[in-house]
Amino acid sequence: MRKSKKFIINAIILTATSVFLRSLQLSFSVYLSNTIGAEAMGNFHLVLSVYFFAVTLATSGIGLTMTKLISEEMALGNEGNIRALVRKGILYCLCFSLLAAILLFLFAPVLVNVCFGGCISPLPLYILAIGLPFLSVSSALSGYFTARRKVYKTALGQIAEQILKIGVTVCLLRIFLPKGLTATLCALVLGGTVSEIFSFLYLWILSRLDFCRMKAGKHPAGQWKKLLGFSAPIAVSSYLRSGLSSVKQLMIPARMNRSGVTNAVAQYGIVNGMVFPVLLFPQVVLAAFSALLVPEITEKYTLRQMESLKGILTRIFKVTLIFAVAIGGILFLYAKDLCLTLYNNADIAFYLKLLAPLVVIMYLDDIVDAVLKGINCQVAVVRINIIDSFTGIILLWNLLPVFHIKGYLMAIFLSEILNGTLSILKLMKHTDFTLSPFRWIVFPATVIGLSMISSKILLPFSLWGSILLSVFLYFGILYAVGIVDSADFKV
Repeated sequence: MRKSKKFIINAIILTATSVFLRSLQLSFSVYLSNTIGAEAMGNFHLVLSVYFFAVTLATSGIGLTMTKLISEEMALGNEGNIRALVRKGILYCLCFSLLAAILLFLFAPVLVNVCFGGCISPLPLYILAIGLPFLSVSSALSGYFTARRKVYKTALGQIAEQILKIGVTVCLLRIFLPKGLTATLCALVLGGTVSEIFSFLYLWILSRLDFCRMKAGKHPAGQWKKLLGFSAPIAVSSYLRSGLSSVKQLMIPARMNRSGVTNAVAQYGIVNGMVFPVLLFPQVVLAAFSALLVPEITEKYTLRQMESLKGILTRIFKVTLIFAVAIGGILFLYAKDLCLTLYNNADIAFYLKLLAPLVVIMYLDDIVDAVLKGINCQVAVVRINIIDSFTGIILLWNLLPVFHIKGYLMAIFLSEILNGTLSILKLMKHTDFTLSPFRWIVFPATVIGLSMISSKILLPFSLWGSILLSVFLYFGILYAVGIVDSADFKV
């Protein structure tokens, strides 16, 4: 099978899977918000802020590292080295994940007292710690299958994992919801832990079967050096960014409470538990391509096919920006209708409308980061993420007491713009790649605005019909004037 055809098939599989999974997650988020309330949702996301740092330590950049190194071995024809590399990756995972689990167990009582004021017990964090080794090894195996361009093998597992997680959580909530906040949080995290264990077993069995069909190789010297050399900058970046991100998230309710806001956790829950799932839902399409980009970009860069790389990058960023502009426009204009449909709450629309224009830089930044890591610029990503995280903390510290939740939104806006700008400038420097702001941003923004106004006039009483018509008109006009053509989607 031609590699371009294989890429397209994998992209379709991964995109379809990601859209389905994100739809499940959004529906589940809406269910949770309406079932447990904004305050419990806020506490849940605070627990996740602590957990995500433990996850960062447990994985330590292994997923992307395995994808990158295995892609290099395949590009150079060294398939026999892959099994040894995967074994080293799993050992790496076990070391870091067990360390993360032990630390989370030891510090859980302190964390719930300091971060939650003792209003919950450490039990939810204990439950989350149990799943860390399983999650870490799953990350390495997922990176392996992505590099081998066999994403269909992980797609079914991801779907089954999410369905299991939702099913277990819903059943547990029926039992534990009336028993208080701690019991509710335990139900939420236990569903996730059970699904992580399932995912590990599924990927482990698939990898064993895959290795049986692979020719045996030796244990070449230098694999540990490569693995640690690539993963270390990613891990350090992740530690710093995740740690600072956790500090930021935990600081938000505390700083707002000190300034006299009485429902800080509830407001935090609205933004993180209700607005962001809607804001980031469409990004799933780009996230799928982002995951597949690393092996493709790595191969082009390793073989020094720079003209081909530049052509791919041009198409990728053009499509990304045109897509992001459309999503930003739809979320801005239809914010009230979407929030009423999903949450039966029009007040949330203010936050969604305020953040909607930001999706352009957010979506583009994710793609840029994936490309930078594929061309060995992970150290630059480290520096940019550190600058972004420190800037975010400074902004939050100064803005929250004055502007409260609006200060949080302002900090997100400024931080994302800074991160995206620095990343794009770095990519342009290393690839001789240039953007076309008028053709890819300004003109599409005008077209999506006109398309949505026309759609609301033609279909004033149908939200989804109006959105679909807007998208049809938008891409139809861009195709008619030559901004978009079929060549943009060729690999």
